[in-house]
Amino acid sequence: MLAALGIALATLQPVAPAQPAVVTGEMTLSHGFVVDAATGKRRSVVGLVIPFRAERVSTMRDKAPASKQDSNVGFSQQVPPLVYKNDNGTNTYFYTDPYTMPSAADDIVMSPTGAGASWKWITTGLYAEYTGNFLWRWKVYDTDLGNTGPGNMEFAGLLADFGGRFALQDYNLQPGAYKITFDISVVAVNVPDGECYLCQQFRMWTGYPPNPEAPFRIDLFNLFSIGGVTLGSSQDYFWYDDLPGGNPNSIYEFEEHDQLGDEGGNVYESNFLFEIYAGNPVEVALPVSLTLVRGNHVSGDHVDTWYSDNVYYSARPGVAASPQVPPLEVMVEGALPIANPNSLKFLFETACTSVGINERVDLYNYSTGQWVNFYSGTAGVSDQTHEVVVQGTISNYVNQSTRRVRARLTYRQNGPATGWPWTVRFDLTNWQFTRP
Repeated sequence: MLAALGIALATLQPVAPAQPAVVTGEMTLSHGFVVDAATGKRRSVVGLVIPFRAERVSTMRDKAPASKQDSNVGFSQQVPPLVYKNDNGTNTYFYTDPYTMPSAADDIVMSPTGAGASWKWITTGLYAEYTGNFLWRWKVYDTDLGNTGPGNMEFAGLLADFGGRFALQDYNLQPGAYKITFDISVVAVNVPDGECYLCQQFRMWTGYPPNPEAPFRIDLFNLFSIGGVTLGSSQDYFWYDDLPGGNPNSIYEFEEHDQLGDEGGNVYESNFLFEIYAGNPVEVALPVSLTLVRGNHVSGDHVDTWYSDNVYYSARPGVAASPQVPPLEVMVEGALPIANPNSLKFLFETACTSVGINERVDLYNYSTGQWVNFYSGTAGVSDQTHEVVVQGTISNYVNQSTRRVRARLTYRQNGPATGWPWTVRFDLTNWQFTRP
């Protein structure tokens, strides 16, 4: 555990019991931008609406958001992948008092799947002694510059800076501690390497047009969860924001990082209550039919290719009209629930009883009416799994009326074989896709 730096250990105040309260609402972003992952340019997010769900910490049981989806009005219908988690449940939430904390920063390292993935949800915490209007502001930096000297910001590479008006009184909520999940899918924060420095600030609301640099509200506190990060990682300290007299200045200096402790001298992991959900959930479309275009059926049907379970559909080569025509051809057809997926790939797990057999996979382009080759290789003699990722205009490979997708697998001898007739067995065929 790192020693305390910069200030004496702040006194921890456990969150007091409170009446149960769960609300859903919306925040309209009043200022800000995000660096677009595709162009590298800043894109305004002003006017975008982000739904939220707030609940009193004292009523929390550490549940996954999937169990709360019915009440998350306006949230994404699918639960995005969790890529960072520091939420250790009831009795781990703390705020600093009497030391004010309306501005603080924390380092975040997401799990590998978070790198380059668009943020969908964030869960964070607030302790409020004030229920009126304030500006909730987030800033995400990419780089830690190290010791830049007194009065100088330690972080650089601003990837996002956005926020909006928030008020507990709008939802008849009383002062206290709240855990709040925001659906920021429309903002699309993206951290290319998965490591960032998150700043959370609570400022006075000055009306429209808003002032992102308005004075801080000293009656609002960042909320921490002790116990350690359970997905991803973070150093066990945070950056406070201070000037002589206790007034934040929005400059997080090298000497302004510290740890939380209690009156008994205990030192704790000092990380924001924070979760990040990033990327889209991967969904699977199983085959609805399997057609043996050319060849001889041995055993099984399309259902046997739904799962990788060593239950197979098997076929052997038949008579081809010419040497240019593969003697074994299988067409697999699936059906997607949407016509315009954000990503699409075809997975297959196969094996052949002989060496020297070429395996080729084509996908059907409904726009051109042609098969397009995506894979060609030598079939393995033991089960091997491959995936082909659709490039270009993905919707071209989905029938826009029926939402059907097609894959064609063909086999022909391209070298000395070890037995005739050889047999190809299919253990798995399916499509995986994500929604926009």
